[in-house]
Amino acid sequence: GVGGGFVIVPALTRFTELSARSVVATSLAVIALASLGGVGAAAWHGTIAWDIALPFAIGSVSASLLARLIAARVAGPRLQQGFAIVSACVAMLLLARGLGWLPVR
Repeated sequence: GVGGGFVIVPALTRFTELSARSVVATSLAVIALASLGGVGAAAWHGTIAWDIALPFAIGSVSASLLARLIAARVAGPRLQQGFAIVSACVAMLLLARGLGWLPVR
């Protein structure tokens, strides 16, 4: 799923010579292709709550378009720094929840 991006992005950065922009684009393509099978199976079995999924999908597409505009104006190393900061913040939140310092909803 999307969480796989936290594995794919560092791996692509480490083991390829792709630019930061290409790493992000490649990661998104891998995640999208991997997700299609799951979405198709869930839709086939009628387990998707479309009234919930569609607003999230619209928000995701909107955020992706906004991120594309920002990425076009930010240098590759800054994108990497931003990704590292976001990753560290997510890790700290997960750790805090795991230790019981933050409520789990």
